[in-house]
Amino acid sequence: SALRKMTRANFVSGVGGTNTPSFAVQFSGSNLVISSSTLTLIPFNTVEIDTASGWTGSSDYKWTVPSGQAGKYLISLSGNGYSDSNNIQDLRLELHKNGSKVVMKQFYSFSADHRHEHAHLTHILSLSVGDYLQGKMHMHGTNPKIRADANETFMSGFKLVE
Repeated sequence: SALRKMTRANFVSGVGGTNTPSFAVQFSGSNLVISSSTLTLIPFNTVEIDTASGWTGSSDYKWTVPSGQAGKYLISLSGNGYSDSNNIQDLRLELHKNGSKVVMKQFYSFSADHRHEHAHLTHILSLSVGDYLQGKMHMHGTNPKIRADANETFMSGFKLVE
């Protein structure tokens, strides 16, 4: 009985699940001028997906794990820094859990001659109910800005099926 004819029904039986909750938020509108060399909360202001109403967003820009949804999550964070002066020397993108940095991506240039710099990171995190996530950016340059482009500055995540 261990060997059964391979049929679609036998193949998918017991396989699957849903990758929810899930969320995707973006920063769009006008670029945000930030202070040079200061870690700044990314003001994600457009919600694309929020299957469990975990986004609390308009001032704290965070996603919180809903009741009953603890587990492992795949999280992506992407950010674009910009300077009219073409002198970005350092850009750091950080993912924060409950106010503390858990992972970061950093760019550094000795020549300090970049107009745009982009960073992206993806990480799997074990999250408990009530944990919250935020994205932050640090840049060194003249009049640096977080670029408001939904294709370049975003955060998303979903629960992995275990």
